Amino acid sequence: MWLFRATGDETYLDVLSSGNNGGVQLLVSKVSSLTYLTFKLPNDNPWAAYKENVDMFVCSVTQKAGDTSVRMSPGGMLWFQPWGNTQYITSSMLVLSVSADYLEAAGATLECPGGNAGPKDL
Repeated sequence: MWLFRATGDETYLDVLSSGNNGGVQLLVSKVSSLTYLTFKLPNDNPWAAYKENVDMFVCSVTQKAGDTSVRMSPGGMLWFQPWGNTQYITSSMLVLSVSADYLEAAGATLECPGGNAGPKDL
């Protein structure tokens, strides 16, 4: 995704569209629209699934995805795995931080099953 952003060469998008690469979902969402999280993609658009996935991930981590929210430890820490959990927390916080910046720039909130998530929630 970074190579596409740097060069504008759409052949890099072919690699991305061949699978659901979780680490690039946020970048794809940003590149797919000029106003992140406020655009609507047709269901047959190959990038629509990326936006839906990153939106649901953000909702899950912010505890606004209902039954599919990420579990939390009794002390309030996100709990993805019983081993190496902090690597998942660290990468999740990066996604949330970037998402918060995009939401704030767009003056938008994310509609989650459990309520809206705004930049301050993230």
